[in-house]
Parts: sequence; C-alpha cells; structure tokens
Amino acid sequence: MKNKFEYWHPLTQITYYMILLIITVCFMHPVVIILTLSAGMALGFIFGGRKFAKIIVVMYVPVIILGVIINPLFSHEGVTILRYFPNGNPLTLESIIYGIVSGFMVGSICILFYSFNKIMTSDRIIYITGRILPSFSLIISMTLRFIPEFTKRFRAVSKVQRCLGLSVKKSGIAILSAMITWAFENSVIRADSMRARGYGAGYRRSSYSLFRMTGGDMIRIIFMFLCATYVIVSFLSKAVYIQYYPYYSMTGNIHTVAAAYGAVCLLPIVDILIKELQWKYTELKI
Repeated sequence: MKNKFEYWHPLTQITYYMILLIITVCFMHPVVIILTLSAGMALGFIFGGRKFAKIIVVMYVPVIILGVIINPLFSHEGVTILRYFPNGNPLTLESIIYGIVSGFMVGSICILFYSFNKIMTSDRIIYITGRILPSFSLIISMTLRFIPEFTKRFRAVSKVQRCLGLSVKKSGIAILSAMITWAFENSVIRADSMRARGYGAGYRRSSYSLFRMTGGDMIRIIFMFLCATYVIVSFLSKAVYIQYYPYYSMTGNIHTVAAAYGAVCLLPIVDILIKELQWKYTELKI
C-alpha cells in the first residue's frame, strides 16, 4: 500500500523539502539539524527499510565523520585553545563544535535527499519545472531517462558477451562501441519523434498531468509557510541566536521555534501514520 505522502501534490512535496533544506543550511542550529535528521531518517526507513539502514552505515556515517574531522584540522579559529598541533596550529573547542554541527548538517541533508529521490520522480519534477523552464525541464527528463536506460542496456550487452564466452574486461572496447552506437541511434529516433510531434514549431503546446491540487494540499502549504516564516523571522530578528566563532554562544527561546519547525518536519510522517491507522481499522472491520 502506498503511503499518503506519495499522494501529495508535487508542489506540496517540493515545498516541504525546500523549507527543510533552506532552514537547515542557512541557520545551522543544532536543534534544527536534529529535527531534520530525525525526519530524514524516519522517511528513509519508511521508503527504504533495511536497505536504508545499510546505506546509512556505508555512505552517510562516513560523511558525518569526515565532516567532524576535517574542520578542526583546517580551521583554527576560536578563543578556547585545547592544544597545539605539531605544526604549531591550535586546536580550538569552537572548531570542534562547528565541525560536529557541520558534519551532522551535511549528513542530515544527504539522508533527507534519500527520501527526496524516492518521492520526487521524474514526472513530478517535470510537472513542476515544465511550464516555468520548458527547455531545462526537457533536459532533466531526458537525462533522468537516459541514465537508467544506459545502465540497463550496458548490463544486457555485458550478459550477451558473457554468454559468448567473452569476459567483460577483454571485450570492454566492443561493449563501449555497442553502447555508443545505441546512444546515437536512440538520439536520432528521439529527435525524429520530437520533430514529428511538432516540437520547436513555435505554437503553444499543451500537456497532460494526473496531478491535481486539492484542498488538503493547500492547507499543508499554508501551514508549512506559516511555520517556516515564524522560524526564519525568529532567527533573522535574533530572537533565537547562535554563533560558533570566535566563541560558541546560543541564546533565545528555542522551544517555540523547535515546535514550529518540528511540526513541519513531522507533517508527512503524521499523514503516513494516519493512513496506516485507517488501513488497519478497515482491515479489522472486514
């Protein structure tokens, strides 16, 4: 069964991800990063399950560790000196704190984009960008389609080579030649198809889409914008303030800001849980 988040309008979905991305990257508050990381991991497990857990260990944890280590090695700002490196550069507490925060910030964005790649399919991206940037949308759609097609064709050609008793390493030139020939042939066929359908003729073209903006989508967008506006205004007005250099300082009432931002982060997860409860209740009635 598909979860309710997948039925959101593409504009609602992209609004959700853009709000989380902008607030997390621009303000880098530890509480904001924790909430983004929690939302990303929850959505990741919903869409990926055990596969997502393996990806966290193999890809995302090293990214976080790398960010934590690199900053103290190359940034020596801060007034709280802990010790000195052999080359004479100081190791400061502020650089360590900033390294930890920036590492988790990058990791949380990467984890968030796992669910983004699952939910924002090519047809949804094309729907959003098609009328605003039609040429750019066309390039995106062709790229998104070409990569999986190229991979699928490469595997098929490799299997044929193995069936003929040839190893992939020895027949690499033959495989590359076949792939280049296929790519050129596919491009010519696609260009002829576009020309036959009147692409570039200069008249107004129509498009068909299954996506329809509902009242629920409008309520979600308004709710997210109101919460995001409160969070952004709180940071810009320094009602909530954080700095890492030259010394670490965090002031302001973060509780209300965390509640508003957390409501945005949890919005799709709450929708998914409600859908699951409704499904379980329907099963019990049968």
